[in-house]
Amino acid sequence: MLHLFLVFARFGVAITNVSLMMFFSSLEILALRKGMWEHVASRQHKPLKVFPFGEHANEVMLYGTIGYGLRNGKRSEMEWAGRAHLVKDGGDVKMDFYQVYLVRQSIS
Repeated sequence: MLHLFLVFARFGVAITNVSLMMFFSSLEILALRKGMWEHVASRQHKPLKVFPFGEHANEVMLYGTIGYGLRNGKRSEMEWAGRAHLVKDGGDVKMDFYQVYLVRQSIS
């Protein structure tokens, strides 16, 4: 989970088709990421396409599938898409905006 935490800039916004989440510190990002694992034991994102957009290509659209291993032993897979805005953070490129599009399914 820590590697996902490192892709976000210190301040930013994350949106899903279920909620809007704003974070203003590293601890808030970590709390967001921990909460996303309540019913999920494993995730595997498989990006199939990435479309850069913008004058300096600092925004991208992503498309692929995501597979879930649920804590109740079930498995689920669905299509996933996202929109991300990228910023430079020192020598790294990180997200300060991320919007996810999923077909809503119960995972409990």
